[in-house]
Amino acid sequence: VGMPPNFYLFDEQSDFWTPLNWTHTEMTSTQYTSGLAARLRPGVALKQAQAEMDALAAQQMASDPVRNKNLGARVQSMTEALYGELRSPLLLLQGAVGIVLLIGCANVAGLLLARAASRRTEIAIRAAIGAGRWRIVRQLVTESVPLSLIGGMVGIFLAWGGLRLFVAAAPPGFPRLNELSLDLPVLGFTAVVAILTALFFAIVPAIQASNPDLVGSLNESGRSGTEGVARQHLRSALVTLQIAMALVLLIGAGLMINSFIRIQKNPLGADPKNLLTFDFSFARDEAIKPYARYRNQGLWDVNPLTTLTFQRVFERLQRLPGVISVAGAGTPPLAGALRMGFLIEGRSNQPGPNGEASQTANYIPVTPNYFATLRAPILQGRDFNTRDTASAPFVVIINQTMAKRFWPDESAVGKQIRLDYVPDEPLREIVGVVGDIRMSRQQRQLAPTIYVPYLQQTPRWMGAGYALRAGMYFVLRTSGNPKSIAASARQATAEVDSSRPVAEVRTVEEYLDRQVQYIQLYVLLLGIFGAIAAGLAAIGIYGVMAYSVAERTREIGIRMALGACAGDIFRLVVLHALILLSIGLGLGLAGAIALTRYLKSALYEVTATDPYTFIAVSLLLALVAMIACLVPTRRAVSVNPTVALRYE
Repeated sequence: VGMPPNFYLFDEQSDFWTPLNWTHTEMTSTQYTSGLAARLRPGVALKQAQAEMDALAAQQMASDPVRNKNLGARVQSMTEALYGELRSPLLLLQGAVGIVLLIGCANVAGLLLARAASRRTEIAIRAAIGAGRWRIVRQLVTESVPLSLIGGMVGIFLAWGGLRLFVAAAPPGFPRLNELSLDLPVLGFTAVVAILTALFFAIVPAIQASNPDLVGSLNESGRSGTEGVARQHLRSALVTLQIAMALVLLIGAGLMINSFIRIQKNPLGADPKNLLTFDFSFARDEAIKPYARYRNQGLWDVNPLTTLTFQRVFERLQRLPGVISVAGAGTPPLAGALRMGFLIEGRSNQPGPNGEASQTANYIPVTPNYFATLRAPILQGRDFNTRDTASAPFVVIINQTMAKRFWPDESAVGKQIRLDYVPDEPLREIVGVVGDIRMSRQQRQLAPTIYVPYLQQTPRWMGAGYALRAGMYFVLRTSGNPKSIAASARQATAEVDSSRPVAEVRTVEEYLDRQVQYIQLYVLLLGIFGAIAAGLAAIGIYGVMAYSVAERTREIGIRMALGACAGDIFRLVVLHALILLSIGLGLGLAGAIALTRYLKSALYEVTATDPYTFIAVSLLLALVAMIACLVPTRRAVSVNPTVALRYE
């Protein structure tokens, strides 16, 4: 049966779907979870559906308390299930867009105030010859609408181009990426915002300008530096607001950038360059068969054919030209692991609530040469070798974190542990300690990790993690571009077993990039919004200072005629700018402290009030603002007193 080309359900990368084929063991296990899709009857709310599922879970628990303890169902909308994880980042970006919009509106308001103030004489003449107040208001508002419409059209064009860039730069797997477009509601919203911005921010200055002081405006000698104090204060308030909002946005972007840099610099414990990896797997029914139950979970018999086939593929890949070394593991390198309990021989171990070991570690089965291929150093003891087979004494290698935590004052090499996963687990001797290898770029705290020779895994396996025994991720270190040997690796694997094509062929660096792809996208967008906000704030302070200098030209000329030097004028203008900047930065810092706490969960090794980020971003914005003041300040200092005294 063919599905529509745009069909999407949880995974956009899926090519086909198969019916669920649960065994009796899986049906009676407590470790399996499943997502179900259902359509509610008309008038039934989610809370009602949740209440019914809770009642059903209570009945199940009453009928079989051991099996159904702490099991239940969570009812949520399909939208929440599909896109719930994107809500917080999208709200963050939406907030950033809102801040940029407010800064733009404040800029428009400031420019309209300045424009209305510059036309005081013209408006006074119109009023003197009989123009009514509301006629003047209508004229000024009407003049603003075409400008806003032109700006809206330019904005739509830029949005279209930005959307195309976003689609090109968005990470793989971004939901509904091919459906993103500028639809009619978006265009309508843009038009409404543009018109309302023009009307709202034009009405106030228009009303203010329509009630001029006819005598002061028509009498040239009546102009002085004290005119328009209220207008100056309003424009100054708008500029401080722009600076404050720009600082909030820039600090948020700075925290995310700081966090992303720390993630990128996070020591991985291995060298991911020139590594190619792919998955070679058996189907579930070929790899395992139900055997019994253990700890309320399914216990499986593992088909020995899987291990023999992995060994043949491993040996064949070693003969590929251009390959320096080959290894395999049950999980992709630097991409997570199965958690498993373990017991330390000779120590008392308190059992967990279900009788399992209370202490756990990451569990990763690997082939010989795994650490050499990843270039992870063996700190103590030895690496696995070809003699570590099922007939040899069972051994393990642990990471440095585990050695320091459980054997802080002695060497862990030679000690014995027992994995606590299936019945009759053998004792295993620790033969080496390897440097810590992170399970992901964003792993906040290093965890104990146990590496086991894949040939020494038990013939039985438990729980839902059977994929660890049904497949293997092979890792190839190459002398050049890893992608160049992808075809050869596929061919070599097909020579061993052509019925099982390889999957997820990618470089280890691609795995790592996918772990931070959304963070990288958010950082990029926040950085762009922050730069726009800083640019708008700089334009705003430039406009206010330029108009202030132009409005005070006569005053400056009088001061210079009375003996004021260029330094005095410079201090006069710069002091005004510093006052605006200081107030704006103060408000911005207070707003950032209040709002950046919502970024806390998205930050990595950076606090929401990181002082270095706050100081650096504040200094950067202050520098941008002072640069924006240079031209008006230079103009004020270069005023000719003779010309200024005749200034109209």
